[in-house]
Amino acid sequence: MLFFSSDCGVWHTKMFYISNHAMERTTNHKKDDIMTHKDIKKSFSATHPTTGETRHFEAVGFLNEGELPINDDEMFKRVPDAIGEEEGKFLDECFKQDWSQELWSHNLVTAWRHPDRPRSVRCFVRHGHYWAQHGHYWARLWSDPDGLRWNEYDLVVRRCA
Repeated sequence: MLFFSSDCGVWHTKMFYISNHAMERTTNHKKDDIMTHKDIKKSFSATHPTTGETRHFEAVGFLNEGELPINDDEMFKRVPDAIGEEEGKFLDECFKQDWSQELWSHNLVTAWRHPDRPRSVRCFVRHGHYWAQHGHYWARLWSDPDGLRWNEYDLVVRRCA
């Protein structure tokens, strides 16, 4: 199902699984069009549990059609406005919220670097064993800095105005 969100002014799609890969299928005028990973844009909001402040974000893809996984330097070149430490800490405070069910099958990646391991970035994961292990909310993790490649299950988080 295709719908428009005024939060970030973008079109969104309903998630389908094709050949064990998360792909986006649009259902607008061309029924069988499959969206390229780099065209994925999913808006979500998070509300700070103490202050009540709500911030709007967007999780976006970065891979070209048929492209193999890439390293984080290339990923952040493609999404230069990825959130950093300040916004990452805000999401850390909001990790028990259900930001959007459309995001559950993705790893949400920030550009917030670990202070002692600069190749490691903050990620949020909700699917698989993390979901069950962490009580049905977002797990807050640091990525493995050794040879990590980012793929179609990963989306980069950026802030919406």
